[in-house]
Amino acid sequence: MSEEYIRLESEAIRAQANRDSAQLETSLRSELAAERARITQEVFDAARKKLEAFTKTTAYRDFLLRSTADIRRHYADKPVTVYLMPADLPAHDAVLTLLGSGGAVEEDTSILIGGCKAASPDTTLRINDTLDARLEGLKQEFYEFSGLSAQL
Repeated sequence: MSEEYIRLESEAIRAQANRDSAQLETSLRSELAAERARITQEVFDAARKKLEAFTKTTAYRDFLLRSTADIRRHYADKPVTVYLMPADLPAHDAVLTLLGSGGAVEEDTSILIGGCKAASPDTTLRINDTLDARLEGLKQEFYEFSGLSAQL
């Protein structure tokens, strides 16, 4: 065998090994991303169930009223509308009392877990203190601090 033949075969073997390695790395990255997504979904499904259970407690009503009081402070003396999910409408009168004059309570079917949103016609300030938004906000932190990364 000539040296040139051996050199060409060696280069071909190295090139194939590099292609195989790249394909394996791509496959592993894909598997890792899928596993990360599965774990994240599991964690947040469990958290959502716990939050949904929390909304059935008396502590949740207290949470809702504290949130309303905080909203009132943010808007000071401006008129404010607080939006509640349909299941929270039994707290309508208590929320309205906390808002005082210029306050209103409306149903918002986009709130799926609980909590409230608020808006005022006198300002561009919008507050979203829903459990939905809080849970969604934690997802990014989860990715950052969980060690679940797609990098090999």
